[in-house]
Amino acid sequence: MNDSEFIKNNELEQRHWWFRGRRAVLRAMLGSLQLSSGARILEAGCGTGGNLPMLGEFGSVDAMEYNPLALEFAKANHPSLTIRKGELPDEIPYPDESYDLVCAFDVLEHIQEDGKAVAALAGKLKPGGVLLCTAPANQWMWSQHDVINHHYRRYSLSSFSALFSGNELSVKSASYFNTFLLPAAALVRLFSSGGGESDLNETSAAVNTMLTRIFSFERHLLPAVRLPFGVSVLCAAIKGR
Repeated sequence: MNDSEFIKNNELEQRHWWFRGRRAVLRAMLGSLQLSSGARILEAGCGTGGNLPMLGEFGSVDAMEYNPLALEFAKANHPSLTIRKGELPDEIPYPDESYDLVCAFDVLEHIQEDGKAVAALAGKLKPGGVLLCTAPANQWMWSQHDVINHHYRRYSLSSFSALFSGNELSVKSASYFNTFLLPAAALVRLFSSGGGESDLNETSAAVNTMLTRIFSFERHLLPAVRLPFGVSVLCAAIKGR
C-alpha cells in the first residue's frame, strides 16, 4: 500500500464503517473458535494496528508488519504489545514461537506468492491451531482501489479456499462476507472515475452509522451460514494434530 493509504487508515480505522463492520464479523468468527483463555495469537500484516485490541480479547497477541510507516503507527498506538518488522513468506520475526491462532486480514492479496505465504503462516501454528484469513473478492470488481493498494488479485471463494488445502490444514469455515453492501460496492467500482484515490473515504456520521449497522449485522449469520456472495472472502482452517 502507498504510505498515504496507511495515513488514512490510521486516521479512520477506529470509526469508519468498513473497519468497524469487519471487526464485528471477525469478532463473531473468533468467538466461534472457542480458543483457550491463554491463547497465543499472531497477526501477520497488522497495518497500523486497528485489530490488535480486538484480538487481545481472545488471548496474548504478537504482531508483524512490513511497511515502516504502518509499523511506526502500530507501535505508537499499542506500546505495550510486541510488534516487529516482518514480511511474508520468508521473514516472520518470531522464530521460536508457535501460536494457537494466526490471522492475516486482507494481507494475502498483497503477496505475489500467496500459497507460500499460507504455508509460512501454517508453519507458525501449534497442532490444532487455527489460521484465519480474509481477502477482497471478485476479480470483476478490480478497480483503481486495488491498484493503489498494491493488490495482485481478488479471489473467488473457491480460489481462496484452495490456498488452505495443504500444509496440514483443513478448512473449518469459508464464506463470502460484506454481502448486503455488495450491490452498492459493485456500482462504485464499475462506475468509478479511476482517479488517484482508494474507496476508503470519510462519510457523514449518519451514513457511517447506517453502513456500520448493515455490515455488522452479518456477525449474526457467520460462521453458522455460508453467504453466497460478497465484497470479501474469509477462511478459517485448522492444523492437524
